[in-house]
Amino acid sequence: MAVEISNMLKNGGPFHMVEFHPFMQTLVDNEKGEVLIGAPYFDEGSQVYEPDGIGSYAAPSWGL
Repeated sequence: MAVEISNMLKNGGPFHMVEFHPFMQTLVDNEKGEVLIGAPYFDEGSQVYEPDGIGSYAAPSWGL
């Protein structure tokens, strides 16, 4: 995927990522404005996903 992104950018052009995945909660910026991984992703240990069969995260009112 990075190659595809690189092919679409002008040399040295900016790339902006908009992401709403929980991984974003792990990112912090420092005094230099650099974005770093600064918090654990699995801060509560492994979690088992057990779907309840009702809706989805994208459309909770839709039955599965």
